[in-house]
Amino acid sequence: MDFTPCYTWPNKAFPFRNYYNGQGLRIFIIENIFHNHEWLKRYAKGIGDRDKFIVILGWHHGDWHAKHSKDCINDCGIDIDNFHILCNDIADFAIFSEHGFNCHLVNQNCFLDYNLFSINEGIQKIYDAIYVARLTPFKRHYLCDQVPNLALVCGDLHGGAQEQHVPPHAYINDVQLSPNEVQNKICQARTGLILSEIEGACFASSEYLLCGVPVVSTRSHGGRDAWYNDYNSIVCEPTPEDVAMAVRKIASNPPNPERVREQHIVLTNFFRANFVSMLQMLFDQNGVSESAHAYFKRNFIHKMRDSISPEFDSLFSW
Repeated sequence: MDFTPCYTWPNKAFPFRNYYNGQGLRIFIIENIFHNHEWLKRYAKGIGDRDKFIVILGWHHGDWHAKHSKDCINDCGIDIDNFHILCNDIADFAIFSEHGFNCHLVNQNCFLDYNLFSINEGIQKIYDAIYVARLTPFKRHYLCDQVPNLALVCGDLHGGAQEQHVPPHAYINDVQLSPNEVQNKICQARTGLILSEIEGACFASSEYLLCGVPVVSTRSHGGRDAWYNDYNSIVCEPTPEDVAMAVRKIASNPPNPERVREQHIVLTNFFRANFVSMLQMLFDQNGVSESAHAYFKRNFIHKMRDSISPEFDSLFSW
Protein backbone atom coordinates (compact mmCIF):
# COMPACT_ATOMS: atom_id res chain seq x y z
CA MET A 1 0.00 0.00 0.00
CA ASP A 2 1.04 3.60 -0.50
CA PHE A 3 1.11 5.15 2.98
CA THR A 4 2.30 8.65 3.82
CA PRO A 5 2.18 9.71 7.47
CA CYS A 6 0.75 13.14 8.21
CA TYR A 7 3.57 13.82 10.68
CA THR A 8 6.64 12.10 12.08
CA TRP A 9 8.88 13.12 14.93
CA PRO A 10 11.05 15.97 13.59
CA ASN A 11 14.29 14.93 15.26
CA LYS A 12 16.12 11.94 16.68
CA ALA A 13 14.88 12.57 20.23
CA PHE A 14 11.26 11.57 20.70
CA PRO A 15 9.05 9.90 23.32
CA PHE A 16 10.27 6.31 23.57
CA ARG A 17 11.06 3.89 26.36
CA ASN A 18 12.31 0.33 26.47
CA TYR A 19 10.09 -0.50 29.45
CA TYR A 20 10.67 -4.25 29.83
CA ASN A 21 13.37 -6.41 28.27
CA GLY A 22 13.20 -10.15 28.94
CA GLN A 23 13.91 -13.33 27.05
CA GLY A 24 10.27 -13.93 26.08
CA LEU A 25 8.90 -10.39 26.13
CA ARG A 26 9.98 -6.86 25.31
CA ILE A 27 7.75 -3.86 25.98
CA PHE A 28 8.25 -0.41 24.49
CA ILE A 29 6.34 2.74 25.41
CA ILE A 30 5.79 5.14 22.53
CA GLU A 31 3.57 8.16 21.92
CA ASN A 32 1.06 7.81 19.08
CA ILE A 33 1.70 5.39 16.22
CA PHE A 34 1.99 7.19 12.89
CA HIS A 35 4.40 9.77 14.36
CA ASN A 36 6.76 6.79 14.69
CA HIS A 37 6.30 5.55 11.11
CA GLU A 38 9.86 6.16 9.89
CA TRP A 39 11.66 4.04 12.44
CA LEU A 40 8.90 1.41 12.64
CA LYS A 41 9.24 0.96 8.88
CA ARG A 42 13.03 0.85 9.06
CA TYR A 43 13.20 -1.76 11.81
CA ALA A 44 10.02 -3.76 11.10
CA LYS A 45 11.98 -6.90 10.22
CA GLY A 46 13.48 -6.90 13.71
CA ILE A 47 10.09 -6.65 15.43
CA GLY A 48 8.74 -10.06 16.42
CA ASP A 49 5.87 -11.61 18.36
CA ARG A 50 7.61 -10.95 21.68
CA ASP A 51 7.69 -7.19 21.05
CA LYS A 52 4.75 -5.22 22.44
CA PHE A 53 4.20 -1.49 22.01
CA ILE A 54 2.26 0.39 24.66
CA VAL A 55 0.95 3.48 22.89
CA ILE A 56 0.18 6.67 24.83
CA LEU A 57 -2.15 9.06 23.02
CA GLY A 58 -0.58 12.49 23.36
CA TRP A 59 -3.31 14.18 21.33
CA HIS A 60 -7.00 13.71 20.56
CA HIS A 61 -7.53 10.83 18.16
CA GLY A 62 -10.69 10.63 16.08
CA ASP A 63 -11.68 7.96 13.60
CA TRP A 64 -9.29 9.31 10.95
CA HIS A 65 -6.34 9.11 13.37
CA ALA A 66 -7.19 5.55 14.38
CA LYS A 67 -7.45 4.47 10.73
CA HIS A 68 -4.20 6.32 9.96
CA SER A 69 -2.54 4.41 12.81
CA LYS A 70 -3.75 1.09 11.43
CA ASP A 71 -2.64 2.00 7.90
CA CYS A 72 0.78 2.88 9.32
CA ILE A 73 1.41 -0.50 10.94
CA ASN A 74 -0.03 -2.34 7.94
CA ASP A 75 2.44 -0.46 5.75
CA CYS A 76 5.23 -1.54 8.08
CA GLY A 77 4.04 -5.15 8.03
CA ILE A 78 3.63 -5.34 11.81
CA ASP A 79 0.82 -7.31 13.45
CA ILE A 80 -1.83 -5.12 15.10
CA ASP A 81 -1.68 -7.40 18.16
CA ASN A 82 1.79 -6.00 18.87
CA PHE A 83 0.13 -2.72 19.89
CA HIS A 84 -1.79 -1.83 23.04
CA ILE A 85 -3.48 1.58 23.06
CA LEU A 86 -3.79 3.53 26.30
CA CYS A 87 -7.04 5.44 25.81
CA ASN A 88 -7.57 8.76 27.59
CA ASP A 89 -11.34 8.34 27.65
CA ILE A 90 -14.23 6.15 26.52
CA ALA A 91 -14.37 7.92 23.15
CA ASP A 92 -10.78 6.90 22.34
CA PHE A 93 -11.55 3.37 23.54
CA ALA A 94 -14.57 3.01 21.26
CA ILE A 95 -12.82 4.39 18.18
CA PHE A 96 -9.64 2.32 18.43
CA SER A 97 -11.59 -0.83 19.34
CA GLU A 98 -13.62 -0.47 16.14
CA HIS A 99 -10.36 -0.58 14.17
CA GLY A 100 -9.25 -3.80 15.86
CA PHE A 101 -6.71 -2.49 18.36
CA ASN A 102 -6.12 -3.80 21.88
CA CYS A 103 -7.46 -0.97 24.05
CA HIS A 104 -7.11 -0.09 27.72
CA LEU A 105 -8.71 2.80 29.61
CA VAL A 106 -5.60 4.51 30.98
CA ASN A 107 -5.59 8.30 30.87
CA GLN A 108 -2.01 9.49 30.29
CA ASN A 109 -2.24 12.04 33.11
CA CYS A 110 -2.23 9.20 35.64
CA PHE A 111 1.49 8.95 34.93
CA LEU A 112 2.18 12.37 36.40
CA ASP A 113 4.17 11.93 39.59
CA TYR A 114 1.69 13.53 41.96
CA ASN A 115 4.43 14.01 44.57
CA LEU A 116 5.84 16.73 42.30
CA PHE A 117 2.68 18.86 42.63
CA SER A 118 1.24 19.80 45.98
CA ILE A 119 -0.79 22.36 47.86
CA ASN A 120 1.41 25.17 49.15
CA GLU A 121 -0.60 26.55 52.02
CA GLY A 122 2.07 29.13 52.81
CA ILE A 123 1.43 30.97 49.54
CA GLN A 124 -1.24 33.68 49.41
CA LYS A 125 -3.87 33.66 46.66
CA ILE A 126 -3.15 36.76 44.59
CA TYR A 127 -4.55 35.88 41.14
CA ASP A 128 -8.15 35.14 40.21
CA ALA A 129 -6.98 32.75 37.51
CA ILE A 130 -3.86 31.33 35.92
CA TYR A 131 -3.34 29.96 32.43
CA VAL A 132 -0.29 27.72 32.03
CA ALA A 133 -0.05 27.31 28.27
CA ARG A 134 2.17 28.00 25.31
CA LEU A 135 1.21 31.11 23.38
CA THR A 136 -0.12 29.15 20.45
CA PRO A 137 -3.50 29.74 18.74
CA PHE A 138 -5.18 26.44 19.65
CA LYS A 139 -4.91 27.38 23.34
CA ARG A 140 -7.41 30.22 22.65
CA HIS A 141 -5.97 32.85 24.98
CA TYR A 142 -8.52 35.36 23.70
CA LEU A 143 -11.10 33.61 25.89
CA CYS A 144 -9.26 35.09 28.91
CA ASP A 145 -9.93 38.67 27.80
CA GLN A 146 -12.49 39.41 30.51
CA VAL A 147 -10.81 37.50 33.36
CA PRO A 148 -9.57 39.97 35.97
CA ASN A 149 -6.24 39.64 37.74
CA LEU A 150 -4.92 36.99 35.37
CA ALA A 151 -1.54 35.26 35.53
CA LEU A 152 -0.03 33.83 32.36
CA VAL A 153 2.75 31.23 32.39
CA CYS A 154 3.94 30.61 28.85
CA GLY A 155 6.27 27.78 27.91
CA ASP A 156 8.42 27.20 24.84
CA LEU A 157 6.56 26.95 21.55
CA HIS A 158 8.53 23.97 20.15
CA GLY A 159 7.74 25.24 16.67
CA GLY A 160 4.38 26.25 15.28
CA ALA A 161 2.50 29.51 15.12
CA GLN A 162 2.95 32.19 17.75
CA GLU A 163 -0.25 33.62 19.22
CA GLN A 164 -0.28 37.35 18.52
CA HIS A 165 -3.08 38.15 20.95
CA VAL A 166 -2.10 38.26 24.62
CA PRO A 167 -4.99 39.00 27.00
CA PRO A 168 -4.77 41.64 29.75
CA HIS A 169 -2.84 40.20 32.67
CA ALA A 170 -1.40 40.95 36.08
CA TYR A 171 1.58 38.65 35.48
CA ILE A 172 3.40 37.01 32.58
CA ASN A 173 6.77 35.31 32.75
CA ASP A 174 9.60 36.80 30.71
CA VAL A 175 11.88 33.78 31.17
CA GLN A 176 11.21 30.06 31.31
CA LEU A 177 10.10 29.10 34.84
CA SER A 178 11.35 26.04 36.69
CA PRO A 179 8.77 23.35 37.62
CA ASN A 180 8.86 24.54 41.23
CA GLU A 181 8.25 28.13 40.15
CA VAL A 182 5.30 27.03 38.01
CA GLN A 183 3.83 25.15 40.96
CA ASN A 184 4.15 28.21 43.18
CA LYS A 185 2.38 30.35 40.57
CA ILE A 186 -0.44 27.81 40.31
CA CYS A 187 -0.86 27.84 44.08
CA GLN A 188 -1.18 31.66 44.00
CA ALA A 189 -4.29 31.36 41.80
CA ARG A 190 -7.90 30.69 42.73
CA THR A 191 -8.65 28.90 39.44
CA GLY A 192 -6.71 27.26 36.63
CA LEU A 193 -7.75 27.80 33.02
CA ILE A 194 -7.59 25.38 30.13
CA LEU A 195 -9.44 26.67 27.08
CA SER A 196 -8.46 24.65 24.02
CA GLU A 197 -11.10 22.76 22.08
CA ILE A 198 -8.85 19.92 20.94
CA GLU A 199 -5.61 18.55 22.39
CA GLY A 200 -4.62 15.62 24.58
CA ALA A 201 -5.44 14.99 28.24
CA CYS A 202 -3.38 18.12 29.03
CA PHE A 203 -0.85 17.82 31.83
CA ALA A 204 -1.39 21.41 33.00
CA SER A 205 -5.04 20.66 33.73
CA SER A 206 -4.09 17.86 36.12
CA GLU A 207 -1.26 19.90 37.60
CA TYR A 208 -3.82 22.53 38.66
CA LEU A 209 -5.93 19.88 40.40
CA LEU A 210 -2.96 18.26 42.12
CA CYS A 211 -2.12 21.69 43.54
CA GLY A 212 -5.68 21.88 44.88
CA VAL A 213 -6.70 24.54 42.34
CA PRO A 214 -10.10 24.05 40.64
CA VAL A 215 -10.35 24.22 36.86
CA VAL A 216 -12.34 26.36 34.46
CA SER A 217 -12.44 24.55 31.12
CA THR A 218 -14.31 24.80 27.87
CA ARG A 219 -15.84 21.69 26.31
CA SER A 220 -13.02 19.69 24.79
CA HIS A 221 -11.86 16.57 22.97
CA GLY A 222 -8.77 14.68 24.10
CA GLY A 223 -9.51 13.32 27.55
CA ARG A 224 -8.85 16.08 30.09
CA ASP A 225 -12.51 16.13 31.11
CA ALA A 226 -12.10 12.59 32.46
CA TRP A 227 -10.71 14.28 35.58
CA TYR A 228 -13.51 16.81 36.07
CA ASN A 229 -16.57 16.66 38.29
CA ASP A 230 -19.09 19.10 39.70
CA TYR A 231 -16.86 19.79 42.70
CA ASN A 232 -13.45 20.46 41.13
CA SER A 233 -14.33 22.27 37.90
CA ILE A 234 -16.71 24.24 35.73
CA VAL A 235 -16.97 23.40 32.03
CA CYS A 236 -18.31 26.51 30.31
CA GLU A 237 -19.12 27.87 26.89
CA PRO A 238 -16.15 29.09 24.82
CA THR A 239 -16.79 32.82 25.19
CA PRO A 240 -14.86 35.43 27.19
CA GLU A 241 -18.03 36.25 29.12
CA ASP A 242 -18.68 32.65 30.19
CA VAL A 243 -15.05 32.02 31.13
CA ALA A 244 -14.99 35.15 33.30
CA MET A 245 -18.32 34.20 34.89
CA ALA A 246 -17.03 30.72 35.77
CA VAL A 247 -13.89 32.19 37.32
CA ARG A 248 -16.01 34.52 39.47
CA LYS A 249 -18.28 31.67 40.53
CA ILE A 250 -15.42 29.48 41.74
CA ALA A 251 -13.59 32.38 43.39
CA SER A 252 -16.71 33.28 45.38
CA ASN A 253 -17.16 29.72 46.70
CA PRO A 254 -13.85 27.87 46.41
CA PRO A 255 -13.75 24.10 46.96
CA ASN A 256 -11.52 22.52 49.58
CA PRO A 257 -8.02 22.18 48.05
CA GLU A 258 -7.24 18.92 49.86
CA ARG A 259 -10.42 17.36 48.51
CA VAL A 260 -9.65 18.56 44.97
CA ARG A 261 -6.21 16.98 45.15
CA GLU A 262 -7.40 13.76 46.77
CA GLN A 263 -10.11 13.22 44.13
CA HIS A 264 -7.45 13.41 41.44
CA ILE A 265 -5.20 10.92 43.22
CA VAL A 266 -8.07 8.45 43.66
CA LEU A 267 -8.76 8.55 39.92
CA THR A 268 -5.04 8.34 39.19
CA ASN A 269 -4.87 5.08 41.13
CA PHE A 270 -7.87 3.73 39.18
CA PHE A 271 -6.15 4.36 35.83
CA ARG A 272 -2.82 3.02 37.14
CA ALA A 273 -4.57 -0.17 38.26
CA ASN A 274 -5.89 -0.59 34.71
CA PHE A 275 -2.32 -0.23 33.42
CA VAL A 276 -1.02 -2.80 35.89
CA SER A 277 -3.78 -5.23 34.88
CA MET A 278 -2.75 -4.88 31.24
CA LEU A 279 0.90 -5.38 32.18
CA GLN A 280 0.08 -8.48 34.22
CA MET A 281 -1.83 -9.89 31.24
CA LEU A 282 1.22 -9.41 29.01
CA PHE A 283 3.45 -11.01 31.64
CA ASP A 284 1.11 -14.02 32.00
CA GLN A 285 0.72 -14.48 28.24
CA ASN A 286 4.48 -14.46 27.69
CA GLY A 287 5.72 -16.57 30.59
CA VAL A 288 6.97 -13.76 32.84
CA SER A 289 6.59 -14.80 36.48
CA GLU A 290 7.19 -11.33 37.94
CA SER A 291 4.45 -9.34 39.67
CA ALA A 292 3.27 -6.53 37.37
CA HIS A 293 2.35 -4.40 40.40
CA ALA A 294 5.87 -4.70 41.84
CA TYR A 295 7.44 -4.04 38.45
CA PHE A 296 5.33 -0.94 37.91
CA LYS A 297 6.25 0.50 41.31
CA ARG A 298 9.92 -0.23 40.78
CA ASN A 299 10.05 1.27 37.28
CA PHE A 300 7.70 4.23 37.59
CA ILE A 301 9.00 7.53 36.27
CA HIS A 302 7.27 10.87 35.79
CA LYS A 303 5.11 10.67 32.62
CA MET A 304 6.44 7.11 32.05
CA ARG A 305 8.31 7.79 28.83
CA ASP A 306 11.71 9.22 28.11
CA SER A 307 12.73 11.62 25.38
CA ILE A 308 15.87 9.96 24.10
CA SER A 309 17.72 8.83 21.00
CA PRO A 310 17.69 5.05 21.47
CA GLU A 311 20.13 2.75 19.73
CA PHE A 312 17.58 0.98 17.58
CA ASP A 313 20.14 -1.24 15.85
CA SER A 314 20.93 -2.94 19.15
CA LEU A 315 17.23 -3.34 19.98
CA PHE A 316 15.80 -4.58 16.70
CA SER A 317 18.68 -6.23 14.79
CA TRP A 318 18.86 -9.74 16.12
